[in-house]
Amino acid sequence: MVHLACVATSVSRNPDYLYLAPTYPQDVTLYDGFWPNKPFIIIGVMVLDATWALTKGQVVKKATKEAAKIGGNAIVVTNTQVNVIALNRSMTAEGQARVQGNQVTWTQIVRDNTIYLPIVKIYFYIVKWL
Repeated sequence: MVHLACVATSVSRNPDYLYLAPTYPQDVTLYDGFWPNKPFIIIGVMVLDATWALTKGQVVKKATKEAAKIGGNAIVVTNTQVNVIALNRSMTAEGQARVQGNQVTWTQIVRDNTIYLPIVKIYFYIVKWL
């Protein structure tokens, strides 16, 4: 069995804070749905493509690792975008005929064989405490 798990990231750094010392990923705090209540500056913006991620833990691990590389103390989820695409669109129809005397009854089953793939992008601010 093969498990494909990939979380791609794109980080844009604030040009005023290009040379901050890295932090440890385990020290980076995730804020999802609320903002930190202590003073901070935004040192970067991150877009994370979580389409092929198997767990939320993989997403958090990748996000905190990338934030720590540029000196972040926390990441704030600002938006989550989900688009669904359809691959291999096809339908299959199967039927069954039943004959009873001179009466024919036809039953048809239609199956949708389309593969639906959610494309998930998560947007973050990378912040540094003041």
